[in-house]
Amino acid sequence: MYIEGSGLNWEFHRKSEIAFSSNSGCCSSTAGWACYDLKNKFDEIGMLSLFRPNGTGHVFNYIHHKKSFYIFDFLPFTKNYSSRFIETGEKKDFIKNQYLTSICYQTADLNYFSRFFGRIQASKGFDHLFFQIKSYSCPPCSYTGDEYKILIYPEHHDITKLESYKEEKMSFLRLPLKISARDIPSEYFY
Repeated sequence: MYIEGSGLNWEFHRKSEIAFSSNSGCCSSTAGWACYDLKNKFDEIGMLSLFRPNGTGHVFNYIHHKKSFYIFDFLPFTKNYSSRFIETGEKKDFIKNQYLTSICYQTADLNYFSRFFGRIQASKGFDHLFFQIKSYSCPPCSYTGDEYKILIYPEHHDITKLESYKEEKMSFLRLPLKISARDIPSEYFY
């Protein structure tokens, strides 16, 4: 859902408990659903967000448990997306998948993962900015710019920019979210 505020078009996502109970939503809602279902079961659970120069992005999850991060994405396994990836156990088939997040990665450092994943995507002609979101629901976001994209998150959320493989045409900014809560339907997170 999009709502205009501060001269920007903000994308809002369903609250995690709504996505969980309705079993529906986009990648942000699915990541929120995983956080909602797995909260209090691990040292930490949160989301990773990536942003592309064309203004699109993707959100998936991480779990921090016993000094390791486990990165996973439930979206490819949902009804609408499961036909878009092939699981044969062969690296050559995995690399062809639309969702390279469809397996579980383990790392001691989320920055290492963001650089690693960025190198894979760069080989396909993509560039990304990566963010760690410490929340059970995905916060709203916006972007601006034509040639040079700027991703914008509200300043009151716990979001950390991770290291990127390269980031020539993008940057990140925090701004106040100047939208009245009464203008946001109750099932959406802000």
